[in-house]
Amino acid sequence: MENITTVFYLGPNGSYTQIAKEKFAKHFKFEKIHSIGMKNIKSVLDNFTLNENTIAIVPVENSIEGFVRETLDGIKSFKDPDLTIFASTQIPIKHCLVGNTNNIGNIKTVVSHPQALAQCQNTIISLIPNEIEMLPFSSTSGSAIYIKDKDESFAAITNFETAKLYGLNVLKENINDEKGNITRFLMLKRGTTLKTEHDKTSIVFSTKNEHGALFKVLRVFEKNKINLTNISSRPNKKVLGEYIFFVDFTGHITEKNIIKTLKDVNKQSTWMKILGSFEEI
Repeated sequence: MENITTVFYLGPNGSYTQIAKEKFAKHFKFEKIHSIGMKNIKSVLDNFTLNENTIAIVPVENSIEGFVRETLDGIKSFKDPDLTIFASTQIPIKHCLVGNTNNIGNIKTVVSHPQALAQCQNTIISLIPNEIEMLPFSSTSGSAIYIKDKDESFAAITNFETAKLYGLNVLKENINDEKGNITRFLMLKRGTTLKTEHDKTSIVFSTKNEHGALFKVLRVFEKNKINLTNISSRPNKKVLGEYIFFVDFTGHITEKNIIKTLKDVNKQSTWMKILGSFEEI
């Protein structure tokens, strides 16, 4: 980490991504490196790709709402093969309803990141008797900043620490519809990773749009006894009905079995890209 000058993350201060950043920083010992909280995931990834000697921290998956499409699309589009997933970690998500009022009945608009709004929708509807507007924002911590100078009809969904940081009242804690709510975050860096005891590898690939094409690729992992931990699809943005597939699996790209597996997957795919082998911390 000696050459790293800047860490970009989805901010502002108090965000769940900042919590993940601090966990990565402690593990990899870069606590003193200058950090900049960005307004959205695209800005994080753009600044990371344009500036050498940097790190990016972004959310990639939520246990309730699934994968974060902005992150998947951004990483898939990296043109520099040196840009890689370096590590991943999981952070428990405990949302709070916060605002400038002490009376939940005053609230008419709830502001937060789209995933947070979706994760708390049923609880919010049961808590607030009047009809409310759900207003999407770029981040949970940003939504707290947005409402802090608004009137009592505005509330935000964010974490407890952020509410206190910006002087907001915590109206209700742990408002997640599902209490086992966890988000996985990625640390992105340039260069290769060393093998550890807790490695996963992430790839993205596409197949022919024909019967059994995806099965043939997944069959490769089964034959080589590779454990798939995640699979997700995204439209290829070129042809309606055609998709690309993101897959995570256990193992490091330096292992013989993984090398063989990736060669076989490449043969069965029309296109494949390795996104990185990384340590889970």
